[in-house]
Amino acid sequence: MIHIENISIFGIHTDVGKTIASAFITEVLESDYWKPIQTGVSDCRDTLTVASLISNLKTVYHQEAFALQMPVSPHKASRLENAPIILENIVLPKTNNLLVIETAGGVYSPVNEYDTMLDLGERLTKQCVLVIKDYLGCINHTMLSAKILKDSKLSLKLIIFSGNFDADTYRFISQNLKDIPQINLPFFNVLNKKNIKFEAEKYRKEIKKIFDNQ
Repeated sequence: MIHIENISIFGIHTDVGKTIASAFITEVLESDYWKPIQTGVSDCRDTLTVASLISNLKTVYHQEAFALQMPVSPHKASRLENAPIILENIVLPKTNNLLVIETAGGVYSPVNEYDTMLDLGERLTKQCVLVIKDYLGCINHTMLSAKILKDSKLSLKLIIFSGNFDADTYRFISQNLKDIPQINLPFFNVLNKKNIKFEAEKYRKEIKKIFDNQ
């Protein structure tokens, strides 16, 4: 059963700051955290990263449904490791708390040969956050991702600008997606609990208001 409070965290690309944004939202809302599909577990586990950045004592970190060794797309890792990912077999963990669900890659990154991260998000949640980062091509990726999410079954509740942005890039995105609430997370020279907590406290009232209006 989907709880309307569940929140999917999407990115416009890989390595745009979804895990930091997930830690931030989790800290603000004192929610649980779950990354259903993790690849590259021999190099890093996003669940451990998020846990290292959370200060509140309410958050529970749920085990991945699929933890694959290779640092590649889930559909490729699952094929090479003979671990088929079947969307219907990914079941929400049991919790009475709100759940932040971090996806992998971009909105249309493949889960298997047929399903994408969007399909996963639609299966597990009813609302989402889009995380964006400044790089050549990010305007196109942002506008396409936002359109896809707006046209989906999900409610796009928030855009998080992750790190520093070129002024022209920021202005174009901000103005053309002004119907969606937006916040800015800084580039963290030092990434730790203290800095995530500081940002969480700064935005707590605003974020809670966004997700209370479901």
